[in-house]
Amino acid sequence: MSKFIIEKSDCLHSAASNLNDLLDVICEIQFGIETGNVDRRIDSLLWIARDMAEGIVARIGDRK
Repeated sequence: MSKFIIEKSDCLHSAASNLNDLLDVICEIQFGIETGNVDRRIDSLLWIARDMAEGIVARIGDRK
């Protein structure tokens, strides 16, 4: 399992923006394909997005 670590406070906004962009791409791929077709890249991209979200949440928790 990979881990997305945010070292600096100023990187938090950048990480959130990157996660937003990644989720946009996931949605474009998933909802832009024909019904019944499956793009196997979605699974990998969702794991990456999950790791990024966990890193963001962990960094927010460190700030409190």
